[in-house]
Amino acid sequence: MRRTLCLFLGLLGTAPPGQAAAFNFASLQSLLSHQDIGSVEELIAALPPAQRNHYALVFESRSLQGASPENPRAILFGPDARFIVTFNGSPAQRGFRVVETMEFDDESQEFRLRELLFPERAAGVDKVVVSEVNPQRCARCHGAPARPVWDTFPLWPGAYGERYRADPKNAEAALAYGQALRATGQRSQAAAMLEQATIALPGDKALLAGYGRALADNGNFQQAFDVLSRAHSP
Repeated sequence: MRRTLCLFLGLLGTAPPGQAAAFNFASLQSLLSHQDIGSVEELIAALPPAQRNHYALVFESRSLQGASPENPRAILFGPDARFIVTFNGSPAQRGFRVVETMEFDDESQEFRLRELLFPERAAGVDKVVVSEVNPQRCARCHGAPARPVWDTFPLWPGAYGERYRADPKNAEAALAYGQALRATGQRSQAAAMLEQATIALPGDKALLAGYGRALADNGNFQQAFDVLSRAHSP
């Protein structure tokens, strides 16, 4: 069955009761110990809102987790980026059943990376496998001692928003960014961004169509009809 990132990010507004404000790997282990969590989806649903509501979407990934415009990789960095959780959205992608975590340890002043592998329950295995700290697979890119692999803003290649901001006249980037915003419930932002893109590229029919759909998502049906009519006019 096809699964997309939209399914995961649809959980952004739902909050499991009784979560503490601070969240780290020990908190995540507690969730796994006390709840029947057997999949990536169930783990993401159990995370506190503060962890889920701060995220970046990556449509081109250089990591062990694949990504695409339709099913980007999600990087949940929480309120202060001291604990990061990542996952992706399609069974066809590498690393689909794996959740990656990165945590900054105050005592050692080092980053700690881990992988959580969720086996398929259909195979009769339902227990998540947690890797050692800083496994060799992660060290190949993150080095030793481990460190984040992330360029300085605004040089974030492959991240939604970055490519559009770098070139507002890139219609493909604007459409992909708008699709990601709509998929994560940010409909007003999608309409505003696509409106600016159509001003920059007034003759682009695909952009007009995307802008019209974003307007319809927001309930602006008359304006959406007008824009879509322009998109389909000869």
